[in-house]
Formats: sequence, C-alpha cells, structure tokens
Amino acid sequence: MIRRLALAAALLVVAATGVARAADAPAAVAPYLAAGAAGEVGEVRGVAHVEGRRPREVPTPVEGVSIYLLPFSQRLAEELDEVKRTHRDGGRAYLESGPQIVEARERYERILLAAGGGTLIRGEVSAATGAFRFAEVPAGAWMLLAWKATAHPLTGKKLTGVEVRQFRDNAERTGYAAVTYWRASVDVRAGVTSEIVLRDRNEWMTAIEEERHVPGEDARRGNQKRGRGASR
Repeated sequence: MIRRLALAAALLVVAATGVARAADAPAAVAPYLAAGAAGEVGEVRGVAHVEGRRPREVPTPVEGVSIYLLPFSQRLAEELDEVKRTHRDGGRAYLESGPQIVEARERYERILLAAGGGTLIRGEVSAATGAFRFAEVPAGAWMLLAWKATAHPLTGKKLTGVEVRQFRDNAERTGYAAVTYWRASVDVRAGVTSEIVLRDRNEWMTAIEEERHVPGEDARRGNQKRGRGASR
C-alpha cells in the first residue's frame, strides 16, 4: 500500500512537470519504469478516419498514420507550440516547420534513450481499419503525436550540366509532402483503456517537408563506396 502511494505521488509530479531536460530525465522516467514493473499499466487505443460529408455517412478509415506515444514533456510541448506559432508567419518558417517537428521529437527520444527510458518510446501505425493500440502502457502522463504525409511531386526546370558543375550542391526541388499532424495529451491509468480518435476535423497542424535532389549525388556516393572498397 505504501509503495503504491509513493508511486502515485511520483506520477503526480511527473504529470505536472514532465521530462524537461536531459539532466532531469533519469528521475523523470523512473516513475514510468516503476509503474510498468509494478503492473500499474493501462491501454491506449484509437482510430484514424475521415468523417463523412453527410451526418449519417460512415467515416472512411485512414491507413498508414504513424502514431508515437511518449512520456509527457513540458519542454517538448513548448517546442512544438513554438513551431506552430512561427509557421503561421509563412516564408522559410512555414517550409521549415516539418523538419523542426522531427528534430524536436528525435532530440527528445535521444534524451529518453540516454536516461534508460528506451522502452517508453512507443510507436504504431494505423491498420487498414484505421485502428491502433498500445498495450501495457505505464500509468502516467503521456503525449501522443501522430502524422500522415501526402506527397505532391513537382515538375519544373531541370538543372543544366553547366549549373551542376558550377554549383556542385545545387538541388532540384522535386516535390513536397504535406504532413498532417495530430497531438493529444493522454492520462494513462492502471486498468483503464483510453480512447483516441484522430479525424480530419481535429488535426493539430499541417507542416511542409520539401523534397530535393542533387544531380549526380547518387553517382558520387557510389564512386566513394567503390573507392573505399578498393582501398581495403
């Protein structure tokens, strides 16, 4: 009983502050790991779909949505809020919003890994039915971050041989991906199933990821690999 009360108190602290920085990470992930070891786990399940245009129309499931479940971090939440705020300014901020979200998430994952919380990084992909499920999730505050990319290829002017030779790192813009993001806070409780619905009407934001190609880059990489192989 005393152990459960201590665990509950630790989880309340984490819920209020989250994993803030690398120095605090070991202490912050400890309650999650302890909850998992003690069997204080719940379940998070949900579905991704596009709602019908008419009231009685059946929603269309969305397959292939990437869903991450991470211990809540106030710092990560603030970083994501800042990306959303600045991306509304347009220009480079709009084009850089996608990579910035990926960078913030991956940086946080590295913090968790360094703190021994690698098992707390949960990832799933929605099935053909749009369904997804996380089982045996330690009790505590979590952040769900999900996304779905839609490719938009572009056709335009190709770089000439002279342009490629003069500016070796010249890149052709081959297209872009519009990435729809969903974000939610999830309070996982022992023995309880939390339900999440990702729909087209509750998207968090849409970011852009440019796709670029440097002419001749694949050939140069191939030559470098062959050169390294010959020197062995």
